[in-house]
Amino acid sequence: MKSLSGKTIVITRAKAQAAELVAELERLGTRVVEFPTIKTVPLESYQKVDYSLERIDAALAKGIVHYEWIIFTSTNAVRFFLGRLVATGRPVASLIGAKIAAVGPGTAKKLEEAGLRVDLMPQDNKAEGLVQAFSLLNISAKRILLPRAEAARDILPDGLIRMGAIVDVVPCYRTIADEAGAARVKAALERGVDVITFTSGSTVQNFLGLLKDIDLAAALRGVKMVYIGPVAAETGRRLGLEVSAIAQQHTLHGLVLAIQGLYER
Repeated sequence: MKSLSGKTIVITRAKAQAAELVAELERLGTRVVEFPTIKTVPLESYQKVDYSLERIDAALAKGIVHYEWIIFTSTNAVRFFLGRLVATGRPVASLIGAKIAAVGPGTAKKLEEAGLRVDLMPQDNKAEGLVQAFSLLNISAKRILLPRAEAARDILPDGLIRMGAIVDVVPCYRTIADEAGAARVKAALERGVDVITFTSGSTVQNFLGLLKDIDLAAALRGVKMVYIGPVAAETGRRLGLEVSAIAQQHTLHGLVLAIQGLYER
C-alpha cells in the first residue's frame, strides 16, 4: 500500500466500529482524528423484535420455519438483534433453519462468528445490491425478517414486497448524534485536516449538524471528502459538500484505497 505518511484524516464512523479503519490508516502513517458523529443505542421498546422471536419459537415448536430468510444490512443489526435473542434466553441456533443474507463482508463475518452461515451476499454492498440478488430467486409469498435501524431507507423492503415477499421490518436499534468529539475536531480543523471520511448518510448529516456553529466553508476549504459508497456521497452532494472520491469497494478497506487514490493521481 502507498504510504499516507503525514496526512491528517478525520473519521466520522461510530466509535464502536472505527477500530479497524483507525488501525489501517495509522499503519500507513496518518494522524487519525476520531469524530464519531453517530452512536448506536438500544430502543426504548423491543416489542416488535420480541414478537418476531415469538413467531420463530412457535414455528420451531411445530418443526417448521417461520421466516424463509433473515436479512442483515449492517453489523449493528447483527449485534442488536442477536443481543436481544440471547437476552431473552434464546440460543442463536434457533435461527439456523432460516436462510441468512448479509450486506457486505463485515456483516457476514459477524454472523459467521456467531455461528450462522451466510447464504447470500451481493457483490454490491448496499440495499440495491440485495434487491438485485433476490430478483434472481423466487421469493413470492416467502416470509422475510429484516432487523435494522429504527430509521433506514425503504429501498430493500419495498423491492422485496414488489417481488411478492411478506416482509417483517423490525427495528432493533437507533442512531443518534454523538456530540462528544465536536470540540476535538474543531481544533483539528483549525490546525489543518487533509481528508474527512464518511461511511453513511447519517455521518454526513450529523457532521454538518454538530459543526453548524463554525464557518464550515472556510474550515473545509481544500479538505478532501471521501465516501464509502454512492448513498453517502449523494447525501454529501445534496448538503453542499465536495465529493472527492467514492470507494469502488464499499468497505472500510475500499475507503482506504480511495484515499490513497487521491494522492496517487
